[in-house]
Amino acid sequence: MSLVYACLAALRSGGRYIYLWFTTILHGLVVESASYVIPDIDNFWHAQSMIMLLGRRLPLHIVLLCKFISHLMM
Repeated sequence: MSLVYACLAALRSGGRYIYLWFTTILHGLVVESASYVIPDIDNFWHAQSMIMLLGRRLPLHIVLLCKFISHLMM
């Protein structure tokens, strides 16, 4: 629910906030997928979830949690 509220607040405010909203989602995907490709840091697994991404290794809530935490820091 907080993700929807954050999206609505970013759309209402406009400007840089909508870009921040999309780039934090993109940041979560890029960092997680890079950690699966680079052998030196490919040493962890997330627990299974209802919606899995990237070959059943990345739960959707991990990407959304990064988004929520970044909005708490603003």
